[in-house]
Amino acid sequence: MWGKKEEFMKEEEKLHMIGQIWKDQKGRLSSGPYALYVALNSPRPNLADLTESIFETLADDCIRSENWSKTWGKLVICVRPGGKAECVLGEVNDEDNKIYVPVATTQKLPEQDLQQMIDTVPQGRLRLLLLNNQPTTIEGFLISYLHMVDEMIWEIYRQKRLTVERKNYIPIYQQVLDLVAKERFSIKLASEEEILGLKKADPQISVRLYGSMVNKDVPKVLGAVANKEVTL
Repeated sequence: MWGKKEEFMKEEEKLHMIGQIWKDQKGRLSSGPYALYVALNSPRPNLADLTESIFETLADDCIRSENWSKTWGKLVICVRPGGKAECVLGEVNDEDNKIYVPVATTQKLPEQDLQQMIDTVPQGRLRLLLLNNQPTTIEGFLISYLHMVDEMIWEIYRQKRLTVERKNYIPIYQQVLDLVAKERFSIKLASEEEILGLKKADPQISVRLYGSMVNKDVPKVLGAVANKEVTL
């Protein structure tokens, strides 16, 4: 699948790199009032449908969505009584959102199952998302995937903000959402060593970590966003 792989980094080098990634806040704030509630109606949701739903939800209220992304995009993978599948961006302390019950499963999905989910998503060339191939639960995988989609949107948004002089950047965030929804992106699975090796070779590549560690099954290194196809 891959070309020649990078030699594994020494543990101390890996920890140093992770520490440097952690220090880079990328223009974000530490916390915010919003969470994206991702309600499932199946143990194995269709990732393509879920991706469409995320784009629609974020585009519905760009002021809230930009604030959500700016505060590290809190996610709640959950179910709702009645079994309706939906994505809702709402305030964490809103009583109405307490109907969403967080999902907690134990079955680890192997890389083959993760790849099957990825294969349902139409591929594009705008960016390449590398996702950690570590076996994880369905909610662990969705947390990784959705955080990386958010990371891609935020990185493009940050770059476009540098090219304009204005105080209101919300229209730019809307433009980025439209661009990603139209042009799409490609997705590949990679190991933690491959992701960090890519970052070492090209420091401009954005790597995202799982900061909260609320879900112990989510990989510490979620993945990376690259501007083009890469060989690992």
